[in-house]
Amino acid sequence: MKKTIIILTALLCLIPQSKSQTFVDTISMGPGYSNQAFYDISTGKYKSSPVASWQIAHTSNTRDNCIRFNHTAGVNVYLYPKGDLSDYTDFDTMGWRTWVRPMNDIHIHEKGAINQQVNPDNMWDFSWGVYDAGTHQVKGDSLYLITIGENTQNPKFFKFLPISQEPNGDLVFQFDQIDAAFPVPDTLKQSKFDGATYKYFHLESKKQVLVEPSNAAWNLNFCRYYAPAFDGTKYIPYLTAGVETKRGIQSVKIANTTWESFIENANTHVSESKTDTVGGKGFRNDLTKIGSDWKMFNGSTFVILDSVNYIVEIPNATGADYWGMRFKKFAGAASGNVMLERTKLLTLSSAEYLNNSRVNLYPIPAQNELFVKMEENTLATSIVIRSIDGKILTTKQIEADNNGTLTIQLDGIPTGNYILEVYHNHGKTSKIISRN
Repeated sequence: MKKTIIILTALLCLIPQSKSQTFVDTISMGPGYSNQAFYDISTGKYKSSPVASWQIAHTSNTRDNCIRFNHTAGVNVYLYPKGDLSDYTDFDTMGWRTWVRPMNDIHIHEKGAINQQVNPDNMWDFSWGVYDAGTHQVKGDSLYLITIGENTQNPKFFKFLPISQEPNGDLVFQFDQIDAAFPVPDTLKQSKFDGATYKYFHLESKKQVLVEPSNAAWNLNFCRYYAPAFDGTKYIPYLTAGVETKRGIQSVKIANTTWESFIENANTHVSESKTDTVGGKGFRNDLTKIGSDWKMFNGSTFVILDSVNYIVEIPNATGADYWGMRFKKFAGAASGNVMLERTKLLTLSSAEYLNNSRVNLYPIPAQNELFVKMEENTLATSIVIRSIDGKILTTKQIEADNNGTLTIQLDGIPTGNYILEVYHNHGKTSKIISRN
């Protein structure tokens, strides 16, 4: 029987600021886009990090298993089609250009290049490895070829084997240059991620590196990434300069409105975006929700679309602040400079914020289970499903964990509407769900 989850959210009470003060900032990625810039919209400050400083990254969220590759720095990964783990020593690269080359998902933070080839019949398969309920490890079961600068005069080739993701978050892996005599095991250590969203590694120098500033010091990442572009017959990866949002930060695009009208109607824009939980116009934790669509190239220079504005939601100790921004100038590769204008629009009070945020439900529609994704700095303690008249049908105690994804089995629950209550360190979030 088909099951559908419907989320109903009440309108929000918003507290506007007494008067908006605007700020103009210039963020630089450097000539040739040599840096990525981690920007804090609330302070206007940013930290630059060389694009080439890292080559692979592993999530610091112990409930995720994402492994991303630095495509912008010329790093690609290919699925090895000629054998299993026992073939690591005899790794054969003949015909490698014809192998499948997956790429990082540009919308979902948790989907790195090698997180997308899952077995749909095994809920514990995470593409590069399978979760072991006994050891609480994700055990690697796949081989990969990593190329660095494959179209340059001095390309480098590595065979790559993710061995395990440990319960504490460490990623144990093994890599070699193709003709190396002995394997080189290494570990991306959770203890050294220093509050960042990812742990980073440079294969050529064999070092774990720090790339991001502390987690509280940035919201947006000015960088380049590969987006799909239509060439007339098919979509191909196109390297574009834009903005990525940090995992856990939500944003929304407000188009076809002037900056003055955008600020004047901030309360309405935030309220409508918060209540659009299913459609495409509401707040989303989308990696490239801001992206690069705020500009266009007219053949000689970049033109800023002046009727496009954005709202960024920044959680705070008592709720959330909402910052509006628009882009004013883009210099391109000459300097990598981006000029933007920002203003604090309003603050959402704690009670409304906690009741309508912190928790996201997916997939929609659901199949056999409902996944509950906790937002950043939210620690779930228990879940309750009630009938509409308040009778408890299911309870589940949760071991608290930052940014956890919880699984609720829907088997045994009849068709109808129910109340889902998620208890966490900020209070309680209630949502209406429906199973059909």
